[in-house]
Amino acid sequence: MGPLLMYPALYLVIVPMILFVIIIVLDITHRMKAGKLKGDVAQAQTQLFVSDIATNFSLSGGTSTAQRIDGLLKKLADYYTADLVLLHPTDSEFSDLICTQHFAKNGAKITPQQMSVYQKRWADYLLEFSAAAGGGSSYMNEALNHKLNKAKNQPWFFIPICNKDKLIAFLYIEASGKRSPWTEGQLVPLPVVSRIVSDALEKEMSEMRISFMAYYDSLTKLPNLQLFRERAEQAIHNARRDGKTLGIVYLDLDSFYSINDALGNDGGDRVIQAVGKKLVDGLRNTDIVARYGGDKFLILLNGVGHVDDISKVADKIMCIFQSPFIVDDHELFVSASVGISVFPVDGEDVDVLIRHADIAMRTAKDRGRCQYAFCSINMRETMEYKMNLSNSLFRALERNQLEVYYQPIIELQTEKIKGFEALLRWMHPDYGMIPPSEFIPLAEKTGLINQIGSWVLETACMQTMAWKRMGLGDMNIAVNLSVVELRNPNLVKQVQHVLKKTGIDPGRVELEITESTMTKEPDYIVGILNDLKKLGVRISIDDFGTEYSSLNRLKMLPIDVLKMDIQFVRGIEKSMKDQAITRVIMNLAKNLDLKLVAEGVENTTQRDFLKSGTCNEVQGYYYYRPMPADEIPSILA
Repeated sequence: MGPLLMYPALYLVIVPMILFVIIIVLDITHRMKAGKLKGDVAQAQTQLFVSDIATNFSLSGGTSTAQRIDGLLKKLADYYTADLVLLHPTDSEFSDLICTQHFAKNGAKITPQQMSVYQKRWADYLLEFSAAAGGGSSYMNEALNHKLNKAKNQPWFFIPICNKDKLIAFLYIEASGKRSPWTEGQLVPLPVVSRIVSDALEKEMSEMRISFMAYYDSLTKLPNLQLFRERAEQAIHNARRDGKTLGIVYLDLDSFYSINDALGNDGGDRVIQAVGKKLVDGLRNTDIVARYGGDKFLILLNGVGHVDDISKVADKIMCIFQSPFIVDDHELFVSASVGISVFPVDGEDVDVLIRHADIAMRTAKDRGRCQYAFCSINMRETMEYKMNLSNSLFRALERNQLEVYYQPIIELQTEKIKGFEALLRWMHPDYGMIPPSEFIPLAEKTGLINQIGSWVLETACMQTMAWKRMGLGDMNIAVNLSVVELRNPNLVKQVQHVLKKTGIDPGRVELEITESTMTKEPDYIVGILNDLKKLGVRISIDDFGTEYSSLNRLKMLPIDVLKMDIQFVRGIEKSMKDQAITRVIMNLAKNLDLKLVAEGVENTTQRDFLKSGTCNEVQGYYYYRPMPADEIPSILA
């Protein structure tokens, strides 16, 4: 018989003790399992939270960056049972791409006063964070954990967002009115959250950089042409639907090259930035300012009821340029020329409207700059005419449309032909005879004048030699040189080549430059003229008297001939002042030992007045008009 049976009282004591131990063991086991289960649940929640944060940006589903950030803030608010979650950029590049965003459970907006409180807290936090981080990324987690331990006892904390050792933003999380709102488990994953959000935002920033480069100007941060065109197309669609008007403004800064010369390219860039900012600040929120490139801007004027309203905006734009721009502590006055096209009058397509606004802007510049002009039918027709001429000019030489005419130069005392001035003419197949005043500027602008000028010189010299071989005499030939040709570094070689090729006596060749070229061009022109003079040719100043000539500069130049401008000759019979000026020019030429040629002689009164003075030679309709080469032999014979 066992001890328990032998002693029943002992049984009554031991069995309850065993049962109590079993109950305690079971309770401990249950508590351990419950705690483990609770920990597993918390861990699962944390893992799910981190997973949601990680996938929030990778699975965009066509949502915008702002929407994805808003989703992130809501997830943080739910996980931390927070009343407010705020994302604030602290890096300049980051703030250009993503603005401050927040989520509040009560839907409240953040006031400037509240924002200043958050930024003050961030500044205090940043001092301690930077000290703990030691300036390196290897300490970031330690510094973050250090601050988060303190967060257990306050109702708010920060999550710094870093990228490549650089703080780019912070997340601010606040649960107002709670003494200890954060659990240990909630604070543990924060370093991981910081890294995930940092990587996600860097991805967003990379995508936004690409988008920014595609649609915005890097210097001014204004929309570029691509974005301007898209928004203008939408505005045109709306205006067409609503039967309204809109305007396209083409703005070009005047003489911007002088600003670059004075301040350098960096200073010029800052001027462009200042102009862009003033335009944005000075115009309506509905207007779109874009940088077209260089020193040009485009402005879309939306919601315009009448053309007069566009004029008011244009006046406002011009007023912007009446006050100085402050650049590098310097006051700079910058002017602009503005052209305006109006939908639907001037076109119903964005590119057409921009082109017509450009035409109006060029007209404003031609009128004297620092003003605006609306596009008109006459402007468009004139620009189309010039464009057609410019395009045709490239083929005019090879299609034999250019021809040299010759106007005889008469020795005044003997009234014999001493030579000719070569004058270029263009017979256009559609427009007929084009005057030089129209196509020479186009040739200068396109650079074709160098090729055309060389052809004129060679043609004139060859023709002069042909007349000599025909026994018609040894004639002088005068050929005009454009200012663009004088800037050509190969000019002297080209003239030397023509002289050698044609075999003409260099002393029979006279190269003419205008007085404006003499007075306005840099000093290197003197060197070019001296080099030409060494070839044996003569140099003449054309249109003399129309500019303010420096006599000292006239003395320095290797000049042989002065050609008096036609306006003084025409005024001889009408104005005593013109007679006085003509006498002064004749005496000046005589005293400087220069030959004087008067242009535009049309009657006997003009001829006799010049003949009574010291004028050597004349040319004009009184004697002969310019004529083609095949008519010259008859008058020489």
